Amino acid sequence: MRYGYDNAGNRTRESYSGLATDNTSPVCSYQNVTIRYDELNRMAHAKDRSVDVQYKYDAVSNRRAVHATYFDPLAASPSPRAA
Repeated sequence: MRYGYDNAGNRTRESYSGLATDNTSPVCSYQNVTIRYDELNRMAHAKDRSVDVQYKYDAVSNRRAVHATYFDPLAASPSPRAA
C-alpha cells in the first residue's frame, strides 16, 4: 500500500499494486484512488478506474448524500453503471 497526503494531513492518494516475481517491481495496479476534500476538510470526492464517489454534506457537516458511479475496468470503453 502507498499513501499520499496534502499539507492538512488529509489522505489524497491510496494505491495498492501486485508485485512481480522479483518482489520489487509492481506488475499491476489493483487500486489507485485519488481523494479530494472540500474547504472544510471533509471528503468530497474519491475516484479510481472503477468507481467515482461524491459526498454531499449539510450545514452542520452531516453526510447527507453519497453518489457512486461504477465503471467496468475490463471494458474497452468504460460506460458508467449508476448505483
